[in-house]
Amino acid sequence: MPTHARLLVCVCCASMLPFTTAVEAGEEEGAAAKVRPDDDPPKGKVRLLLLAPTGPLVIEAAITIGGRPFHVVQEQFIDEVLEAADSNGDGKGTWEEAIKNPRLAFGRLGWRLRNAGRRFQLMKSCDRNGNGMVERDEARLLMEAAGDGPAFRLQELHRIRNGSEIDQLLDLNQDRVLSKPELTNAEDRLKSRDTNNNDWLESRELPLFINRNLGRRTIDRTGIPGLTPTGGPRVLHRLGPTVNVAVIEAQMMLVYGKKHDVSRFQTATPHFIVRASLGERDQAGRGIEVTSSIPELKNRTSTDPESALAAELSLSGTKLRFAIGVVNRRPPDFDDLARREMTLRDEDGNGVLEGGELDALANTALAQAYGRWDSNRDGRVTLTEIKADYRREHAVRWSQAEVTTAAEIPTLFQLVDLNGDQRLSLREMRGARRQILKLDEDGDGAIKPEERHGRITIVFSRAHEKYSTDVFRIQQVKRATASRKEGNPPKWFLRMDRNHDNDISPREFLGSSKVFDRIDRDGDGLIDHAEAGKAGDGR
Repeated sequence: MPTHARLLVCVCCASMLPFTTAVEAGEEEGAAAKVRPDDDPPKGKVRLLLLAPTGPLVIEAAITIGGRPFHVVQEQFIDEVLEAADSNGDGKGTWEEAIKNPRLAFGRLGWRLRNAGRRFQLMKSCDRNGNGMVERDEARLLMEAAGDGPAFRLQELHRIRNGSEIDQLLDLNQDRVLSKPELTNAEDRLKSRDTNNNDWLESRELPLFINRNLGRRTIDRTGIPGLTPTGGPRVLHRLGPTVNVAVIEAQMMLVYGKKHDVSRFQTATPHFIVRASLGERDQAGRGIEVTSSIPELKNRTSTDPESALAAELSLSGTKLRFAIGVVNRRPPDFDDLARREMTLRDEDGNGVLEGGELDALANTALAQAYGRWDSNRDGRVTLTEIKADYRREHAVRWSQAEVTTAAEIPTLFQLVDLNGDQRLSLREMRGARRQILKLDEDGDGAIKPEERHGRITIVFSRAHEKYSTDVFRIQQVKRATASRKEGNPPKWFLRMDRNHDNDISPREFLGSSKVFDRIDRDGDGLIDHAEAGKAGDGR
């Protein structure tokens, strides 16, 4: 599937009424939660628990790489380790045999097997029961060493959002609630940061918010009810037989204020089923599809083959976005690397490394590599064997899947910046209170955290891919600003509008305050194009 410029597929954009998840309903009514017949999702699938504002949500993700379940490649390598551990064919695989086998030096293991000391350390760290025998679960530990991590991993992105300082500037007591007095003072607080008095508030004029208790820069990383600043509860957790249930339950208590039985979520019917295809190494075949068992969202899926890199839906105002991480750089060309290696080492140009050519490798750093290249042990190395080894070298890392989560809300700066030009004009600062009050759902004149709906983004990718974090960003729509000469304003207006914000403030106006008030027909303290036009040429 080709990478498409239009990443967003709206599954459901309209806000929905609050709903209770199936598991939550079972808890409240004392009924048994609807469960799956199997206790653990099939291989290649992972079960996740999302701590959403609406309640805990179960996600079952089927992740494929190159059209196969992501775990398949690693399981094949585990089989290889078990085979290497039994090099003498006696049916007893030992760690001593395994670490001496040159075929084991794939992935990141090469440097760990160069000397006896490192080999011993690796064997000791993997042989958990100390019996010297290689068992399958221990071989899986070796895969983690080969790939710098497990086959599947979760991580959470802590983002500092541009413009977040406005949130801190207006929230004087830092209680995460904008009270009536704080909103009343919004204009004055914003104008106080206009250090050069040009009636523009720019990002460089916003000081970093310093948390006096921590002595370092910090920011509410989510803005979602129940989630605290950096270091608080994680948004997404993995479920399964080996997870630390106590940790998840403790974090759910922090988020929701009541105890939850995590075991119920281990087998409950998933609220979302995600099919994430991470494609081939060249990114072809990537795509994502999401289906839901939630009644309000049932049968709404992302199926557009030309733009199936993301799917977004709305849950009681909070948007939930699933996406594929897109890498904008080409992957390594292993075939080209192999050809270069052959050209460099093949002295007689016959396309095969043999005899003296291989002897020359014995005293170099490539001696260990040769042990891997000659896969059929015939004493000759072909280009095909070198290509296969390069692919094998990187196969472990390329088969690792990763899910990255980020949760955030649009900043107040984005809300007040009506034209999206990344700065606030005097008119926008004066209208800040009015714009912010649009968030006031209960009409009490204050803005509480639960009234500020944000977005949770869940991105599927290979574990070691470096993709743009723009996929997590809530994009602000930049609206076209009126031309300074739109409406043919008088020349005096253009001359007085020194900061080019299409308004004339009392500070910019060169006439008397009495004339200013006469021209300012709506009494908002600013003269705009229309008012200047009606005033004429000023004579």
